[in-house]
Amino acid sequence: MSIIGGMEYGIMNSASLCIHHSMMTNKIFGGIYNTGILFANNNTFDNIKTSATRTEHYPYHIKNHDPYMEVVNNVFSNIGHFSSNTHAVWSDATAYIAHNEFINTNYSAIRIGKLNCKDDEFLPDNLVEYNYFHHTAEWIDERKQIGFQDSGDIYITPNNRKATVRYNTILNCGGLGKNIGIYGDDGAYNMDIYCNIIFDTENYYDIDCRDGSKKGENKWTIPRSKHLSTNNFIAYNVCNGYLRMQENKNNELKATGCKYINNFIVGSRTPKGNDITDLVNLQKKRRKAIIRVNRIEDILPLVK
Repeated sequence: MSIIGGMEYGIMNSASLCIHHSMMTNKIFGGIYNTGILFANNNTFDNIKTSATRTEHYPYHIKNHDPYMEVVNNVFSNIGHFSSNTHAVWSDATAYIAHNEFINTNYSAIRIGKLNCKDDEFLPDNLVEYNYFHHTAEWIDERKQIGFQDSGDIYITPNNRKATVRYNTILNCGGLGKNIGIYGDDGAYNMDIYCNIIFDTENYYDIDCRDGSKKGENKWTIPRSKHLSTNNFIAYNVCNGYLRMQENKNNELKATGCKYINNFIVGSRTPKGNDITDLVNLQKKRRKAIIRVNRIEDILPLVK
């Protein structure tokens, strides 16, 4: 089945939808907008102007309204031409995103988590695993004309019950601006980021988990029981660039629950300032958080 859209989205779903073995293109607007349950597998999304798939928990305060998205074994290519805030897969509800290929995506390939959420019960659980991201030289040159800020191939917004990002491969994420492989923005918390491979990120960090509390936790709406930049586990990632891993700097917060273990930096690129900054509880463990090796082969004896 081929779907050629000409509306704001080619498909609008508020009930339950399974789409598979289809080809979707929409040069004017977006692909699929979902507020119900969406299963998308073995599809090709190509040359879509804005976001290819979006699941929105709206209105999130209604009881028993629990949207879900499962996106598996799809190919996303040429998503978001010259557009900001566009994503191949965008969900602020619970999502499972796995075994997809992303080629040439603007701003972010995947965006998960809620930007604002007052209630614990509406926090999403997200699992992103076994995805492959890469971009052509022509697409990177196109991105340089836009100059994105705050962009990442995998972009995690602050509020998640759990955001797990594992076993993904991200190659040549680039362009002009702050291009990041995996980005936990504005104090994202409850993140498990481990066993990812990230190589050749231009201009900025391979993994960036920055402290949002320094701007004041009231900047974003979060549940009262939560704190920004807490309970993050960053481990066993393999990169050849720079990492930034920060904890909540609130002096009254005695334990942040963050753990940084055995992240491998391959090669001899000059460090950009401190690889790990603003740690509260892990000053004595800095040397174990990042391990520098000359070659990929040098990692194997260290993980046995």
